[in-house]
Amino acid sequence: MIKATYGNCFGHLPDGSEASPIGYLERLRLCNEELGDQIRLLGVEETRPGVIRVITSQPAIEGHPAEADEVFQFFNESGFEKRRWGANTVWFRPLDGLVASDTHGGNVLRTASGALVAIDVPLMRWMPGMKALEPV
Repeated sequence: MIKATYGNCFGHLPDGSEASPIGYLERLRLCNEELGDQIRLLGVEETRPGVIRVITSQPAIEGHPAEADEVFQFFNESGFEKRRWGANTVWFRPLDGLVASDTHGGNVLRTASGALVAIDVPLMRWMPGMKALEPV
């Protein structure tokens, strides 16, 4: 699959803030390292002066959207705990401060072999001084 961001739009971080281009690339790196994604940076396109898009590719994954209990299973078995970050519900892994958001069934798939696979899940590291993560 090939994906291009919208011009100067790089998604949202788990705290609800807009991602910068560097934040977007960091998210892709974390997805590769932590979730086993195989995202590749193909390039950056300037569509008009001062407006860029990031172009990436990723292997297609066949599966169906996970049910809510399967999403819970996937993150719980990976050491995450459900938390609130402001108005958002996120998954937090205390071991390394990793935060995952936008974890609906469309971003966690169950493959034909029964494996649960996360795709396009925004990740970031929680750092001291950031807004508190409250238990759900």
